[in-house]
Amino acid sequence: MHKRIVGLDIVRTVAIVLVLLCHLSYPFYPFLHGKAEHLYDLAVWIFGYYGVEVFFVLSGFLIGSIFVREFASSDQSVPPDASLWRFWVRRWARTLPNYYLFVLINWLIARYMLGVHETPVIPYLLFIQKVTPDSTLHYFGVSWSLAVEEWFYLLMPVFFFLFYGIIRNPKTAFRLVIATMMLFPVLGKLLYALAHPQLANYENVYHFTTCFRLDSIAFGLLLSYLFYNENIKSYLVARKKLLLLAGLIITVVCCGLIALYLARPKQNALAFTAIMPLTSLGVSCCLPYFATLNELSKGKNAGRMFVHCSKISYSLYLVHIPAMILIEELFKSAGDTGGFAASLGKYLLIISTTFVTSSLIYRYFELPVMKLRDKKVKSN
Repeated sequence: MHKRIVGLDIVRTVAIVLVLLCHLSYPFYPFLHGKAEHLYDLAVWIFGYYGVEVFFVLSGFLIGSIFVREFASSDQSVPPDASLWRFWVRRWARTLPNYYLFVLINWLIARYMLGVHETPVIPYLLFIQKVTPDSTLHYFGVSWSLAVEEWFYLLMPVFFFLFYGIIRNPKTAFRLVIATMMLFPVLGKLLYALAHPQLANYENVYHFTTCFRLDSIAFGLLLSYLFYNENIKSYLVARKKLLLLAGLIITVVCCGLIALYLARPKQNALAFTAIMPLTSLGVSCCLPYFATLNELSKGKNAGRMFVHCSKISYSLYLVHIPAMILIEELFKSAGDTGGFAASLGKYLLIISTTFVTSSLIYRYFELPVMKLRDKKVKSN
C-alpha cells in the first residue's frame, strides 16, 4: 500500500468542497437580488468548474504515475510483468461498484420521486450519457465527469500500445499519448465552434461533453511523466513555491476571464476554448507544492480531517445530489415556509447527511471492495 501524501489529500478536499458549494448553494438564492444574486451565481459556477477541474488534473497525476511506473519507465521495452488487464481491473474495481450503485439510486429517485419520464439506463451503464454535445443528462447529472474519467483511462492505454507497437519505445509512446489526449479535445472544440458559430451556451457544451474534457486529465498525465524523471522532479520541487504562486495567479486571471466571458451577451467559443487549458495549467502548477507536502501530521485533527475528506470524496460526490433531493422533498411535505431559518436548516441538514452517509458508504461498501480488489488483483 502506497504512503498517503497529505498535500494531495488537501487538494482533493478542496476539490470536493468546491463542488459541494456549487451544487448545494440553491437554498440561499431566494434571498439574493440584483448584483448580489449575479455575483453569487458567478461564484457558484466558478466553484463548480474549478472543483471538477482540480479532480481531473489530480486524477491524471495519480493514475498517470501508476501507468508510467508500470508501463513507460524504460526507453527499451514495456516491463514483462506489466499487465494492462490488471491496470484496468484495479481501476474499475475502485470506481464502478459505487458508480453503479448510484446509477440505481438516481434512477429510482428520478423515476418514482421526481416523475421523470425519460430515464434511460444503458447510456449511464456504458458512460455514453454525454459523449456528444447533443446528448442529454436525464438524471444523475454529476455522472458526466465520471464518464470523462472512465473514457480517458480506457483510451489512454489503447493509444499507448498503438504507439508502442509502431515505435517500440515506451517513453516516446507515452509522450505521444499525452500530446494526443491534449490536442484532440482542443481541436474538437475548435471544429465544433466553427460548425456552430451562433451557439449561445458554449461554456455548457464544452464543460459537460466527454470528448471535450479529456485534455484536463492529460495535464495531470503530463505532470506525472515529468515527476517520474528524477532530474525534472528535483527541478520542479526546488521551485514549487514559485510554481504555486504562478498557479494561483493563473487561477485568479482565469476566474476574471470566465467572469468577463459569462457577462458577454454574445459568447465567443474561441475565447472559452483558450481559457479551459489555462485553468488546467494553473491547477497543474500548484500540484508540485502539494505533492511534496507532508509536514501536516495525519495524527493531528486538521490532518485527520483532510485525510478523511479525501478518502470519502468519491462518495461525497455521488451522495450529495440524492441527499439534496430527498431532503428537499422532505421539507416540501412538511410545509416548508421558505424563510431564511428554514433554508439554513435545510442546508445544514443536507451537508451533515451527505457527510455521514458518505462516511458509512466508504467504510461498509467502498473499503471492503478495495480490500477484495487488493487481495484478488495485486498492484505491480
